[in-house]
Amino acid sequence: MRLVLRFIIVGYVLWTGLIEANGYADLNDMDRLSVLDDHRMVKQRSFDESVVSPRKDATVEPIERVNCMPEIDNYLINRTACQESGCIYDRDVDRDHYPPCYLPRRSGYVQKGAAAAGSSITLESLPDVQSRYGDNLSPIEFSAEEMSGSTQNIRISKPGRFEPKLDIPRGVYGTGEQFSVTKSNSTGVFSFKVIRKSTNAVVWDTSIGGMMFADQFIQIAAYIGAKFQYGIGENTQQTLKIKLRQYQTWPMFGRNHPVDSTPVDFIFSNRKNSYGVYPFYVGIEADYKAHGVLILNSNAQEIELAPSPHVIYRTIGGILDLYFFPGPTPEDVIKQYLALVGYPELPPYWSLGFQLSRSGYSDLEEMKTAVANVRNASIPIDVAHADVDYMDMYQDFTIGSNWQKLPEYVQKLHADGMRVTLALDPTIAANSVTFETALYALNTCWVVLQGAGFVEWERMDQVPKTTQSLYQLANNTKKKQIQLLAFYAPVGTNEHLLIALIKIMLGIGRPSVHVAFPDFSTARTTSWWAIEIERFWKKVIYVHIRFSATKVLVTFDGLVLSMNEPANFRTNGKKWIDEFPYHDDLEPLMCPLTGNDSNYDAPPYQTYAVYLYDHKDPLSSKTLCMMGRTSHGPLYDTKSIYSLHETQATSYALSRSSFPSTSRHAGHWLGDNYADWHSLKASIVAIQDLSIFGVPYVGADICGNIGDTSEELCLRWQQLVYPPTTFRNNNDRSSAPQEPSQWSSVAAATRQANLFRYNYLPYLYTYEILICTRLLELMLHISITLLYKVAVVGGTAIRPVFFEFQNDDAALYCSYQFMWGPAILIVPVIEQGAERVYAYLPRNATWYSLRNSDYGTRMSTGFQYVAAPLTQLIPVYVRGGYIVPRQAPGLTTAQSRNNPFEILIALDDDRSRPASGTLFWDDGESLLKDKNYCEWSFSANITPQLTSVTIKRNGPKVPTDIPTLDRIEIFGCRHTPQFESAKLNNQSISITNCSTHDSSKGVITISCEQLLKLNSSDSEMVLTWSHTYVCECFSSFHLLFAVS
Repeated sequence: MRLVLRFIIVGYVLWTGLIEANGYADLNDMDRLSVLDDHRMVKQRSFDESVVSPRKDATVEPIERVNCMPEIDNYLINRTACQESGCIYDRDVDRDHYPPCYLPRRSGYVQKGAAAAGSSITLESLPDVQSRYGDNLSPIEFSAEEMSGSTQNIRISKPGRFEPKLDIPRGVYGTGEQFSVTKSNSTGVFSFKVIRKSTNAVVWDTSIGGMMFADQFIQIAAYIGAKFQYGIGENTQQTLKIKLRQYQTWPMFGRNHPVDSTPVDFIFSNRKNSYGVYPFYVGIEADYKAHGVLILNSNAQEIELAPSPHVIYRTIGGILDLYFFPGPTPEDVIKQYLALVGYPELPPYWSLGFQLSRSGYSDLEEMKTAVANVRNASIPIDVAHADVDYMDMYQDFTIGSNWQKLPEYVQKLHADGMRVTLALDPTIAANSVTFETALYALNTCWVVLQGAGFVEWERMDQVPKTTQSLYQLANNTKKKQIQLLAFYAPVGTNEHLLIALIKIMLGIGRPSVHVAFPDFSTARTTSWWAIEIERFWKKVIYVHIRFSATKVLVTFDGLVLSMNEPANFRTNGKKWIDEFPYHDDLEPLMCPLTGNDSNYDAPPYQTYAVYLYDHKDPLSSKTLCMMGRTSHGPLYDTKSIYSLHETQATSYALSRSSFPSTSRHAGHWLGDNYADWHSLKASIVAIQDLSIFGVPYVGADICGNIGDTSEELCLRWQQLVYPPTTFRNNNDRSSAPQEPSQWSSVAAATRQANLFRYNYLPYLYTYEILICTRLLELMLHISITLLYKVAVVGGTAIRPVFFEFQNDDAALYCSYQFMWGPAILIVPVIEQGAERVYAYLPRNATWYSLRNSDYGTRMSTGFQYVAAPLTQLIPVYVRGGYIVPRQAPGLTTAQSRNNPFEILIALDDDRSRPASGTLFWDDGESLLKDKNYCEWSFSANITPQLTSVTIKRNGPKVPTDIPTLDRIEIFGCRHTPQFESAKLNNQSISITNCSTHDSSKGVITISCEQLLKLNSSDSEMVLTWSHTYVCECFSSFHLLFAVS
């Protein structure tokens, strides 16, 4: 049956592709968008038509069910097993699409007694239907709290249960919208609804039943008041909008597993979890209001989406800690979410430039050659990244024999205005000097501090003696530890520190010996880690118990944190393709999968993080044992926040693994992807998803990390310079070199695209800062207009189209188009061999092209084919009603920052719509608390006789070395300017010889050296000129452009 269905679906997909290719007129715009934007998937439809009617004893319709046996394939479920669980069995249901065994509505908990207003409610388990995965805990507590009139928090818990210890602000962002929570027992069990007060719309309703709360299995199900849903991650999704037409389970448990974007059965997303964990989604309601839901839990978890529509959330530990954000716009939802988990750290200005990386450079000379080839091709580049190859046998804080001149190369790149980042793994070789200094934590004054912590076994009898005995510092020889500490440690050292040394869990990393994994959840470890980074950065003496010393000078500029899920090779003896040959000589880490100690590593329910791997790879696969202990509890509870704790001890960094709030300390890259077209498409979706998750500094490995890329694929990927705020070409040691200079066509396209990106960096920077600024006391670097705004008030820099056009159904379906802030729309080329793209320009806006071939041209709105030859920029448009700051580009951001500024004023047809712009500027690295920044707001005012451009300066410090503003462009202005009448603050100014007017496009260009001095003593400058003709669209009204 399933095989037949697959042939039918594939045939249908091919048929829709044929329709598209022939341009059949019976495909309307929305149908065509559904086909194109969802990667030629089956058009949105319900499968209800093919469902056989359920038996009469089935009390729940197929589309509204809560699966009773989610870990078992539908075709393997039988009546006996189902009914033994107290569930309902439906023999005749279409098992390809619906669960045949499901929970009755009257399953869950009942309220015990009455609750006073504002107090918690005690719930007792209903005995009729119990959890298959352990007895339900009873009683449990339900509580609801409105946080300062905005975010609604609902907790279902039991005292003593694990909760992740997160240092987050738990703030609110008010918009006037609020939720109320109503409780009910109308279905025979306790349920609650979350209701929007302004419209009475229900956004969550748990009357569907099925709530379970066992020790290692927690489940809650709810009808959702959303017709569109976005988010949930980190997974590989083919479309931005999550499909709600079939039952699909998305696991969330970070794995060291390459991101496979190949659609399953040609059409479905690969739901295997990736490197990060984000149990958060945005929903769009029937009236287009937006809300968000976050479930704050760090155990292995999953969300099953179902067609009624409803969600079934499952986790295997902790509590249910739910947060509902009322919006009402998508951007408001993200601001409310960030107010809770924390505003992102703003990256330094240089980090927004192009970065080049490769895993597998044989030596420093090979890296130098690759960087030189890019620079010799006149491609703007800012960052050279050295992967773990620079290390001595892949050991942290060391330099290999073929890389001894790395410090000199770093200094040379710095002199050329470039920066250098280094890779760092959270694995410390068990025989290394670094491990020794970590255990005894000697500082530079020879004072013994409490040693750093590492992930440990729970008990002494669990420690594998054959592995531990190989290493003097971690072996099971208590006498030796006592001798060492007796000599070096102060009198009275606690016995438990000795035992901790012996219990360290050793695994396999990239070094040729076993490794230990730092426990970053303890302050003494993060302090040691920060000291080690600082020591490696500057010329210091490495001090350890043998009293030897090594001088090092590597003034790197940032770190890329990899393998921090954490990743471990050969766990449970299973080999992986990305291992090293010498791993065969190391005894693997074996986790207890059976017996009395297996409750963490083989829990009753292991989630789809295991089941999607055919039940063959347990939770400990490619990582440490779940029973491994940290100061905050077992990895079973804390693995998902391991990288979060690591980033708290690191300055500017990119982290492969992430969790809500990680962006307060680091950016995120999407991990190891493949060099194929599916990965290009999926990266566009993923970057938008991570923006929804509050991670503005994010990007994918350009051209793909695994496999040999093609010239065309790399060219199209390099052209896609707009969505990622981190823009890095990177691939692995087994693949062919792919720096853009490898092909002349790719070099030309990259040069063109990078120059465009560098031109618009002031706009990007300003919005990024507005998201992140409230982290002033925590940030090491603050620096462009999009990023600035993200830093100050939250929100997004790179955003889905529907964030700006949430009432537009077509925009709600857009997966591969996206916005750069509110003003710039990007339409990538994502199909092999394509020379045109099918674009949607939202109808409720005015758009102008920014490509050289049709620069400044007013575009028609709606669906349209747009030419996209290999030799041009991909289609990019500016939106009317906005003023965009720019800067003439250089070959590095350091060069660009010395070039003159520009502003682009795009006029809107809507007379009531204001337009605006902002520029934030600092030195690119200082803290905002140091007040070394300034902000300028731009506005334009057009009357029937006069054009005026106003610039107002705000900020604590006016930079003396800021470049002048030398260029002003205006799109959509159809009058004839009289440049000879120009005045600056009512004083005549000569601009006639440096100004032009293209009447056919309505473009005015003023390009004069030293036109406006942004550090002028005047805090406000007004540039005016008269005009003799105003077209109908601008006559008889006053159009004011104000800050928006």
